[in-house]
Amino acid sequence: MLYPVFLDIRARKCVVVGGGEIAARKAEALLEAGAAVTVISPEICPDLEEYAAAGRIFCIRAPYREDALDGAFIAVAATDDMSVNTRVNRDCRARNVIVNVVDVPELCDFHVPSIIRSGDITVAIGTGGKSPALSRHLRLMLQDKIGPEYGQLLDILGSLRDTVKEQVPGQKRRHALWLKLIDSGILDELRAGRAQSAEQMAKQIVEQEISQA
Repeated sequence: MLYPVFLDIRARKCVVVGGGEIAARKAEALLEAGAAVTVISPEICPDLEEYAAAGRIFCIRAPYREDALDGAFIAVAATDDMSVNTRVNRDCRARNVIVNVVDVPELCDFHVPSIIRSGDITVAIGTGGKSPALSRHLRLMLQDKIGPEYGQLLDILGSLRDTVKEQVPGQKRRHALWLKLIDSGILDELRAGRAQSAEQMAKQIVEQEISQA
């Protein structure tokens, strides 16, 4: 069983070995998380060309070599040459760089889950590398249930966090208040497009709780 974790890779060097469409998708996901992405490949696909031209990635147009891993935190091997992917795995293990070899679970230190996002909410679905197809199926099944209103609700709750922490005494009482906010009908207001009403409702619930402190 794998240990599920969210990594902060902002400004960390992450290396993608390979220049095809799969490598481009891996690079894009790393960029979205704020990584400093290096791609090494003799040839790169149009999407990677676009990222390189825009200065979004550092591109080494050469066959894989070990020194591309200098200073790396994460590496992804996404070539169609298994001998290269195996070398990447071996070099990363020697350097304590965590590595993912696409579609080869036994050579991976981590697996990339299927993702559902709603604002700052991230739901990750993994199968331990056994069935990416099942991960995708579960993502499609769940994504309609976690709409944009949940991301909006999170923003409202986050804006009230300091006030609740400072003015509502006791962990049990604060926990009960958060559950009350979540179940209060705020989500219905957000689904109906009444964001201002939802925010006001949340503030009133918190103010009422504070007045009873």
